[in-house]
Amino acid sequence: MTFDSYPRDVPVLRLQPAQASDELAITPLLFGPDNSMNIRLVRLTTGTGAPPPAPSLELSAAAGPMTVIPPTDVASDLEAQGGAIVATARYKHESNEVYLIRIFPEVAGSQPQIALRLTNSDTVARSFRWVVADVLAETAQARVELPPAQVDTVAAGPVTGQIEVRNIGTGELRLTADAGTDLGAGFTLSEAPSPVPANRVGQMKISYKPPSLSPGVVAIVTTTHRFTTNDSIAQQPGRTDARATITANVLGPRWQPGDVLVVDPQASDGSVSRALVRIDPATGRQAVVSAGQKLVSPAGVALEPTGHALVVDSGAEGGNGAVIRVDRFSGSQTILSSQGFFRDPSSVVVTPQGRIVVADPRAFDGVGGLITVDPNGVQTKLASGGPLFRPFDLAVDDPATGSLVALNTFQAGTPRLVRVEPNGVAAAFTVDAGMRCLGIEVDATRRVLLAFGSTAEGPVMLVAYRPNGTQDIVPNGHEVGQPFRLRRDAAGNVLVTDQKMGGGASGLRRFPLGGGEQRLLSQGGVLRSPLGLAVVPPFPG
Repeated sequence: MTFDSYPRDVPVLRLQPAQASDELAITPLLFGPDNSMNIRLVRLTTGTGAPPPAPSLELSAAAGPMTVIPPTDVASDLEAQGGAIVATARYKHESNEVYLIRIFPEVAGSQPQIALRLTNSDTVARSFRWVVADVLAETAQARVELPPAQVDTVAAGPVTGQIEVRNIGTGELRLTADAGTDLGAGFTLSEAPSPVPANRVGQMKISYKPPSLSPGVVAIVTTTHRFTTNDSIAQQPGRTDARATITANVLGPRWQPGDVLVVDPQASDGSVSRALVRIDPATGRQAVVSAGQKLVSPAGVALEPTGHALVVDSGAEGGNGAVIRVDRFSGSQTILSSQGFFRDPSSVVVTPQGRIVVADPRAFDGVGGLITVDPNGVQTKLASGGPLFRPFDLAVDDPATGSLVALNTFQAGTPRLVRVEPNGVAAAFTVDAGMRCLGIEVDATRRVLLAFGSTAEGPVMLVAYRPNGTQDIVPNGHEVGQPFRLRRDAAGNVLVTDQKMGGGASGLRRFPLGGGEQRLLSQGGVLRSPLGLAVVPPFPG
């Protein structure tokens, strides 16, 4: 049994609309023991629309004239130069634009030279291949093509992708590979590939685990893998038909665990103001990670479990405010939730349970309150009225339950601090916190931390209130200019945005809760009016 694939010197025969090929000779030795020559022709699919009429086929035998063979599976005579019939031919469509041609010599054992000519019957350019064999089954030959595959991803894998598998042959294509096969460079075959019918396109599913990258870094990762197939041509030495090339464009996150994110309505990336700024806690280096777009008056920021940032902005979406999600890889902004109960959203937290809670001092007819936002952006009133009076900042109180502490707007006779349970029940506790206090945080012992510029006890940065209402003065040897918001880092230090540091510059201060000198973490740079901040927790990838 032998077969021959055509065209031989190029992958396919490409014909324009109504274009006819040259007369193409076929090896005369491929007449089989049943006195037939078998040809399977494939017109490569475009994957769109209904197939056009069968390509026009003309055959000649023994140097005789070309004869049109209709695709009706009816025998047509092939004449030699003198007019004698030397063979008959049949032509029919099988499936998937695969066509069967069978030629039978009139004299058993004779091997007349056969030539064919194809004309493209479609209105667009099409490509053709065919296989000639002495046995009918041998004309069903797979022919593989593996176009380059690309995975656009981020450094937060693993992610999934696929390799396109094209079978431009006349028979079923099979690739031999097990699920879990290591393809190199972090790529893995997710499942064993399925057979691909003749003239069809299949897919191999892959997974990819990208490398860890520093913020803002982009990497291009490439691997190649040669698959074992039943394509006898592709398996020949030196052939690359069954070799897949896979490339991943990997984008590092714009912030990573431990970084500090600060919103600043006056910070700029050089072209637009209103920015989310990343601060490296080790060096104090600042970088604008997202600016402009949907930001108008950003006031607070928190991190989702996915690592994306949530920014509350009182001026967004026409002025009633919104929660804006900032992608941690691209810096692109999308509206998670807007308007509804919002009037002046000023602070946001995400509890360890993943609950998003917003403080809005003007919501609910000016009384203010706390609003939850679900992952779809739906708002629900958590608490308003009672001991709450225009709350403008909040922090997680008990991580185990997700209870909160809210900071009320200063008004004589009104409590400044209110604990709010997950069910919305609110209870005030009295502290000596005047109007200078603009931000709160809760430490690991559930002391509520308030930032002040100065008190009667001397220049201090923080006052820590215990759950029973008693207080600790936390000295640090410096008087903060205009402290705004507070957040703890993973080491238990407290970070405070300060809008009036030495020389009038704005920046970020850090000091240990156990006492000791505060340290200037970052000053000046792009910061002009730093407001809310968040410390990036561990996130997937």
